[in-house]
Amino acid sequence: MITLLYASVLAILLLVLSYNVVTYRRKHQISTGDGGNKLLEIAARAHGNAVENIPFALLLIYLLEQSGLAPWIIHLLGIVLLLGRLSHAHGLLRSKIPFRFWGMVMTYVVFIAGAVLGLVQVVMRLV
Repeated sequence: MITLLYASVLAILLLVLSYNVVTYRRKHQISTGDGGNKLLEIAARAHGNAVENIPFALLLIYLLEQSGLAPWIIHLLGIVLLLGRLSHAHGLLRSKIPFRFWGMVMTYVVFIAGAVLGLVQVVMRLV
């Protein structure tokens, strides 16, 4: 249930990012591609990057939750992922490189920590 909380909030972020792309497309009458519009390109990449990173991170967190990992660790991973994705989207959409950089760092921390914790969980069950 913990992962569901973060998945729900991140789904709202994905909807906001998608709506942003649709708004640019309608405003500039561009149905496919970016039509050379830099703002549309950036909006599409903000959405695309979120779609590329959020699902697997949530899957990893969910599997860790199901493996019985302490709830505080699941919350910590969820919070770091949420803050990272918000930071990255803000940094990309507002041309604020530090936010974008730290957003990706936080996302990678979730992937690395999740992978290590997952491997530890598997090894502990095998021993």
